[in-house]
Amino acid sequence: MKAVQSRSNESKRPLAVGALILAVALFAFGLAWTAWLSDDAFITFRCMDQFVHGEGLRWNQGERVQAFTNPLWLLLLAPFYALTENIAAVAYGASFLATAVALFLVARAATGPVVAAFGILVLAGSKAFLDYSSSGLENPLLHVALLLGVGAFLGGGDPARRAGRVALATSMAFVTRPDSALFMGVLCVAAWVQSPTLSTTRRMLIGWAPALGWEAFSLVYFGTWVPNTAIAKVGAGLPRDEVLAQGARYLLNSMRWDPLTLGTLACVVLVTLLRGLRRRESIVALGLILHLAYVVRVGGDFMSGRFLTAPFVVAVFLMVRLRLDRRVMGAAALAIVALATFHPRSSWGPRPDALAFLDAGASGGITDERTIYYGYTGLLSKGHPAWGRLVDGDPYPPAGKARERFEAGERVQQQTQVGLLGFLAPRELHLIDVFGLGDPLLARLPLTNARGAPIFRHKLDEFGRFWRPGHLRRNPPAGYRQSLETNENRIQDPALARYYGAVRSLTRAPIWSRQRWEVLVGFHRGRYGGDLAKWRSEQPARDPG
Repeated sequence: MKAVQSRSNESKRPLAVGALILAVALFAFGLAWTAWLSDDAFITFRCMDQFVHGEGLRWNQGERVQAFTNPLWLLLLAPFYALTENIAAVAYGASFLATAVALFLVARAATGPVVAAFGILVLAGSKAFLDYSSSGLENPLLHVALLLGVGAFLGGGDPARRAGRVALATSMAFVTRPDSALFMGVLCVAAWVQSPTLSTTRRMLIGWAPALGWEAFSLVYFGTWVPNTAIAKVGAGLPRDEVLAQGARYLLNSMRWDPLTLGTLACVVLVTLLRGLRRRESIVALGLILHLAYVVRVGGDFMSGRFLTAPFVVAVFLMVRLRLDRRVMGAAALAIVALATFHPRSSWGPRPDALAFLDAGASGGITDERTIYYGYTGLLSKGHPAWGRLVDGDPYPPAGKARERFEAGERVQQQTQVGLLGFLAPRELHLIDVFGLGDPLLARLPLTNARGAPIFRHKLDEFGRFWRPGHLRRNPPAGYRQSLETNENRIQDPALARYYGAVRSLTRAPIWSRQRWEVLVGFHRGRYGGDLAKWRSEQPARDPG
């Protein structure tokens, strides 16, 4: 009887392996079909371009500002970009390689090839995961870091060594995207609690060394612990209830446009917790819940699904470790295929071949960014690869206009969509980013309305009209543009001028100068906060409009 069963299993194995190969091929086709580069990715790419041309890690020349949140991604791409200066080829190549590693880690964790094939099919059916497996953003590398961390946490072997591997993966995730520390921190705490020994502590400290090293470098070089992008998004004085409402809208948007992603997350978390809170998998599930709570707390993002790919791939990793019933997998696979075929927002639909700007207000300021930018950066857009167009063909019109203004002598320009424009414009051009992502002063100023008036908490009755996630506008104060053009502090308001003087010292003075270090210490002790508060208090409190 056992011999008959063994022969039956052997006859089924080629079919199971074939299903896995088919799933991988399907995912590869979907990735090539949808591959694109987002506008935000080019903010990182401009910083990288400055770096490889000897200007340092900065957005504008002469100003040390961390306008990127993904230092490990930037540093991994930089050598290849320095050799080729072909950003599309480098970004696509790195994204595809990292995604292949993520698929391998999911397949290796599966209880069998059929389950692995099902897991990859689920990944392929997710609009968010497929869209952000390219995009030029750090998502693919973050997926790898999280899967390595979860795999180490759930693995066997010596607890101290396991904790050390979790800590090292935490460093990788943190330097890829700092807010991943919330989820990975849960695993680190649990790993230490399971083995609270001196050996565990020592190994975890060694594992955290890369993250701590980056933070030390960031403080010395940029003058701050956190990226300028985080300062711009956190320091705008947004009311908590409005941010939470926007975060809820972000999840609702995902359910409408991409129901598979959050649906899978919810099912996997529920099943994992029902199997027992004493299991290590339940700690991972609790970490996923905490991550989703964080996404809501920060108001989500303007890119639909971008902040959900990391918890989603971890959920799929947990799912494939289960012994799934083949009939359930078959029914779910049919549902996924139907969803990919008939859902109007599916990534498997017709490719957008031109800029298709969507009404940002149609879904709470949340957009399908791939639809918007595929016409310029899509791998297969216009019938030929993006790496040819972004090097020497089909210029992006806003960048062309910025270059014309630069050649006419306008070396300081105020812009809004600064990613692709900033990368394609001359690297000597100083771009004032009105959203503050690359600007050390504007990032610390309050939100302004359509007329340029600061919006404060007591004048927020129509607040929702003036912001969307990641797009918190600040108008430059009087004298700021002249300050940049002359490289002198010409801010007209005395209090703000003193504050800007401190910011200039942090970002422009020689790194090791005594004056800069005195300012750096004072800045972090709040010495200059009073000047900024004084300026804020003197601004006219106008109604939004």
